[in-house]
Amino acid sequence: MFSTYPLTAPIYSDRGYIKYRIAIVSDLDTNSKHPTEKDTWISHMKKGHLTVNIENEEVSVEWDKDIITLKSNMAHGGRGMELSELIVYNGKLYAVDDRTGIIYEIDLHQHKAIPWVILPDGSGREIKGYMIHESCAWSERLQRWVFLPRRASSTRYDENEDEHRGTDIMLKATEGFEKIEVKHVGEIIDTHGFSSFKFIPGTKDNIIVALKSEEVNGQVASYIMAFNLAGKVLLPETKIGNYKFEGIEFV
Repeated sequence: MFSTYPLTAPIYSDRGYIKYRIAIVSDLDTNSKHPTEKDTWISHMKKGHLTVNIENEEVSVEWDKDIITLKSNMAHGGRGMELSELIVYNGKLYAVDDRTGIIYEIDLHQHKAIPWVILPDGSGREIKGYMIHESCAWSERLQRWVFLPRRASSTRYDENEDEHRGTDIMLKATEGFEKIEVKHVGEIIDTHGFSSFKFIPGTKDNIIVALKSEEVNGQVASYIMAFNLAGKVLLPETKIGNYKFEGIEFV
């Protein structure tokens, strides 16, 4: 049986560096409506390379110049293609639309988004105090769940105040959540919240690359960073651009 993850074979150097192909995808919210094409919604995908030296715990990222535009004619309530995650599964790349619940298969060769299945959701904002999660992964090697919350608050949800509820929190939990460990990663910037992360292949699930998103008064931006499970920052928050990228994957 051969491995299908990541989709592209990494490049190894004789100096201990490993270069991986990565991709990120955007959630443009109400700006996902195509400006000229009727009944069409879009998301932007950006590709690049992540280089890691496992022994020295060094991580760097470089981006391609081109931005890929993914399109769909499927929407709910006049909104669609608000893609918030990228996942490689069984040799295919999938993206999740958090507005419609549609999971798309992403064809990286033809740059197409192909509808696959639909997942419904519900509201969890009625209780006092909350934590919003957009990034979670199970580590088979560590036998732990890892969560990087997008928002955290001890008070009831408020749409405006929520923009300043970003976190620096990393949660590690046993399979049945009998034990939960809390770590803090880097400097907290209250408008920056985690939106996606992946374990860097080859690091025994010890090093994470993560995206942080910012939404303040209608202005958006995205950042990338890397750190180990002890919370040590290996790549400080680095701005990607003024799009809300909410999914990262090794492709």
